[in-house]
Amino acid sequence: MENLINLIFPQECFSCGKIGRILCVECLRKLSLSKIADKQICIVCGTYSKEGMTHEKCLKSKDNKAPRQLIYLFEYKDMVRKSVKESKYARKQFLALKYLTRWGIQECGFDFGYYTGFALVPVPISKKKMRRRGFNQARIIAREAAPLLGLKLNATCVTREKDTRAQYTKSRTERFKSLEGAFSVEGNYVRGRKILLVDDICTTGATLLEISKVLYEVGAQEVRCLCLSKAV
Repeated sequence: MENLINLIFPQECFSCGKIGRILCVECLRKLSLSKIADKQICIVCGTYSKEGMTHEKCLKSKDNKAPRQLIYLFEYKDMVRKSVKESKYARKQFLALKYLTRWGIQECGFDFGYYTGFALVPVPISKKKMRRRGFNQARIIAREAAPLLGLKLNATCVTREKDTRAQYTKSRTERFKSLEGAFSVEGNYVRGRKILLVDDICTTGATLLEISKVLYEVGAQEVRCLCLSKAV
């Protein structure tokens, strides 16, 4: 269906304007992926950590309920920032997320073998936002990532029970406070499983940390996170 739509209504790369698709190969190649591994951080303290592994002391500070790892594929700036931002407010632009996801996973150089046996779970949005947008951008990213990583997708085991204002308007403390009790988990599915949370952008990590806490509280074996981008 996507190919048919592109044939009838040719996409224009919103980075350079070239006709063909919403993000052309030339613009994708301009993304600096070679050094992204050197910029991965611990989700708790925000300092460098090899392959985004959470520092042991940081895990202890969160009672071992923080994700064991956070990997992001791009820095949230320039073309990536525009793609993520416009996908939330202009429905047709979600195609850009698909191209970025495929490109990022295939070109970033990470060995995703440690995700074997994980269930891919997108960060949910509220019912209100779902009705307004018609789709969840994290789910689109997860759907693209699933076959590339060889993982099964479960988009229903984590739900958002409380709508919150846009997180970028809040301080770090306010983000954590507003997210308390915002998510519920299907314990029967999660218990004993390894979960890979997927989102479009990580800012402070508050959302991922809150969901991880809830997942561990119902018996998840391990939680890791994969984000398309990270605010810099």
